[in-house]
Amino acid sequence: MNSLRYISISHKSATLAGRERYHFSAKEKKNLIDSLRDKFGGIDGLLVLVTCNRTEVYFESAGVSASEMRDFLIASTMGEVIESEIPLIRISDTTRETVLQLLEVSSGLASSVLGDAEIIHQIRMAYRQSCELQLQGSLLERSMQTIFRAHKRISNETGFRDGTTSVAYKSLKLIANSFGKSGKNQAKILFIGAGNIVKQLLNYNNKFGFSSVFIANRTAEKAEELTQKYGGDTIPWEQVLANEFNDFSVIVSAVSNRTNIVHSITEKNRKTLLIDLAVPGNINNRLSEESHIELYNLDSIAKVLDENRHQRLESIEQVQEIIYEGLMEYLTWLEAAPKRIQMAQYKNEVDRWVQDYLREKGIQLSNTKLKTATNRIVRKSYKKNGVAIPVREMESILVEHLY
Repeated sequence: MNSLRYISISHKSATLAGRERYHFSAKEKKNLIDSLRDKFGGIDGLLVLVTCNRTEVYFESAGVSASEMRDFLIASTMGEVIESEIPLIRISDTTRETVLQLLEVSSGLASSVLGDAEIIHQIRMAYRQSCELQLQGSLLERSMQTIFRAHKRISNETGFRDGTTSVAYKSLKLIANSFGKSGKNQAKILFIGAGNIVKQLLNYNNKFGFSSVFIANRTAEKAEELTQKYGGDTIPWEQVLANEFNDFSVIVSAVSNRTNIVHSITEKNRKTLLIDLAVPGNINNRLSEESHIELYNLDSIAKVLDENRHQRLESIEQVQEIIYEGLMEYLTWLEAAPKRIQMAQYKNEVDRWVQDYLREKGIQLSNTKLKTATNRIVRKSYKKNGVAIPVREMESILVEHLY
């Protein structure tokens, strides 16, 4: 019998350096999915979630264990199974624990920024990929329905997501606090990258109103597209590669697969704020040793600027109750699964009996009447806890729908 299982490496189990080793670009993620399908044939559902703070694999299988999946991930990443890596990856083989994990992650309850509003969108995108690859599975599909319902309830019934809760928003708030109201228009900001995080930064800037914003990206056309939509200017990618940042007081970097791209700030007579939102990191950590530089990464930025935390903390009990109710609904559905399978098989048998009966009697029946009669027989069986309806009784029900 299938179980829904998971493996997870996140800020709760590993430092940023540990998480970086298991972070995958979009292309690498697709390759990982292909590798998992090739390695483990007995997987009916598969979802791979990769964010800046976590990499998780949710899968539906009867025979593949979470420890096998974890060891394969470690070996694929490190070249072999290294014992010291095992504690970094949390695992579960039970459907109950896996659905609970999904509910807590999707709600933002398990996020480094409590109540993170972006995680549910990232899960939707991961699930969309699963569907496109026909890897949704019945247990996984039902769990997605459960978390989306819980998400809607949390948004509508609690104050857990009141205020903006995302790393991008927190970064802009950090800049605003660092330079103050008087310096807001003087801060010259460079965003490096053109992915989702930079788009969020530019979108939230409508609220903050930083007027001197520049974008640099490996593909210049993408940077131009963002400036046309959100405003601002671009700088050449070559300037980033050369670390020519003398004009900028703030650098926010979010480029995939480019470690150490920011490694030198030559201007020493002005405070420079560096914010590294990439995994693996883009900014050399040694820059934080210089007195005129403030450096924040994903771990440190999550610890500051949580002005709505008190309100969200007060809502945690409500969120936990919604999660519990969602979990109980899922388990009730799961418990009834064998009966659903039995009734589906019985419906096929009834369908065949009805077709044979009508053929033998030389009777034609409209599809609507045929469906109504069949469903009535099956419902009667369901009410009798799956006991098959005697032939004479089935015939009586069918006759009622002949005229």
